[in-house]
Amino acid sequence: MKKILASLIVLALAFMAYAPADAAPKKPTKQDILVMKHNLLTLWNMGIMNPQQVDTSEALHTSISFLIRGQMNESCEMRSDYPARFTNLPPNYDLFFPKAVVEDTAFLVFNGFIGEARPTSMFLGAEGWYVDSEKYYADIEMDSDSFLPSYCTIEAMMQQADGTLILNGKVRRFKQLNSAEEVLFGSAPFMARFAPTERGWQLVTFIFTEEAMG
Repeated sequence: MKKILASLIVLALAFMAYAPADAAPKKPTKQDILVMKHNLLTLWNMGIMNPQQVDTSEALHTSISFLIRGQMNESCEMRSDYPARFTNLPPNYDLFFPKAVVEDTAFLVFNGFIGEARPTSMFLGAEGWYVDSEKYYADIEMDSDSFLPSYCTIEAMMQQADGTLILNGKVRRFKQLNSAEEVLFGSAPFMARFAPTERGWQLVTFIFTEEAMG
């Protein structure tokens, strides 16, 4: 019996010696950081300075607005380029966004989920959302200054033991005076916190602090 117990103890110690340690937190790739910077810059350009309480009735419109503002070319199909996508649809529906892209945007950028509410400018097809752009744009206000050239820089990055990533940096907006000169037109330091999820890095919280210009 003592020999059996001794053997079990040796086996347990050997297993502990070779058992993997707790998995290290997931490290962001260069592409992940680029996406984080892009998302933060898009939010700032939309005038969103800190997290908004987005319920399921607002998540769809807010996510579509984010995609139109920040990644139209990558996320949208237009009727003029993909006519087959819009077969048998009224001509006023001229934009299409894949369902998974919209849902991931709601979750990763706005901590929300798409609910049952349907804005009058959109409807859900088999593969995604169709948008009546004329009706959509009639419902929103746009600041032309937010379309000036803008950039996001990361000045500090710290990852916590639970994998949460904290970014500190600054966003800037420039106005072109002539072909050779740009002047700083807007600037805001920020702090942002991202958490790793199975669907990507989720923006948990953030804050921009607008700096006075002039």
